Amino acid sequence: MVNTIKQKSMQIAASITGCLLDIGHRLTSARKAAQTKLNKSLSNLYRSMETQMISPMQKGVVLAKVQTPDPSVLGELDLRTLPKYICYKAALQKEKTTYQTISLVLIALLCSLFLYSRYEAYQFSNQLRKKEYILAPGSFDFTPVRAHKVSDKYVQQTVSEYLVLLGNITPDAVEDQYENLKKYMSKDLAARFGAESNEWIEKVKKDNVTETLQISSKEIQSDGNGNYKLEAIAKRSIFSSNQFLSSEPEKIQMKIRLVYPDNNRKKNWYLEIYELSRNKHQQKKK
Repeated sequence: MVNTIKQKSMQIAASITGCLLDIGHRLTSARKAAQTKLNKSLSNLYRSMETQMISPMQKGVVLAKVQTPDPSVLGELDLRTLPKYICYKAALQKEKTTYQTISLVLIALLCSLFLYSRYEAYQFSNQLRKKEYILAPGSFDFTPVRAHKVSDKYVQQTVSEYLVLLGNITPDAVEDQYENLKKYMSKDLAARFGAESNEWIEKVKKDNVTETLQISSKEIQSDGNGNYKLEAIAKRSIFSSNQFLSSEPEKIQMKIRLVYPDNNRKKNWYLEIYELSRNKHQQKKK
């Protein structure tokens, strides 16, 4: 009985195992069939999607490609032309520098020429002014002259002006007159005249002295080179507080020369006194 039960149990187990194996085979077959069907469907779907997608040509763009750049090309710069470019720029810079140097030299020459021409014109103007014009004492008018020569009329007027400043004095004007006269003297003579006239000026102011000078004759000699010699005979009268003191003849001698402008003293030609003397005149007895 026990054996019978074992046999039946084994039969049942065998049948169950066969059923399970059959089920497993069927499931494996079904899985494979489903997988094959799924792969086929996916393949068909992918093909349909490819046919329906817009191609790069339809988009108007180039399909991206992996490219290896040329080592001689950097961006838009072709390195193969770099040596030629460097030579070109060097030549261009050299030419530019040369033109700049030439321009600077020409500008310097033109400036020098302009300055020299202005200086020459200034010097010529000074020389022309020295040779053509003279300003008379006490006058603001220019008198045309030639170098080392002035008209006799001008010399006569100038000498008369000097004699007036020297001899016709009053207490109020004596100092100004002598100072004005010293402007037309040489430096040495002006220094001597100032030292010698100080005592006389003090006396004129203190004693209220008035002096008049009446010219009776006047002679001027010229050497033709701008040098003049004056000899004048005059009557010198002296008054004090309107009271007559004395009157005596006097001989006045001057040596005068024509002097070109000196910016430190005079800006125009003038007649300069470089010697002056006043002495009593001894009239010759007949």
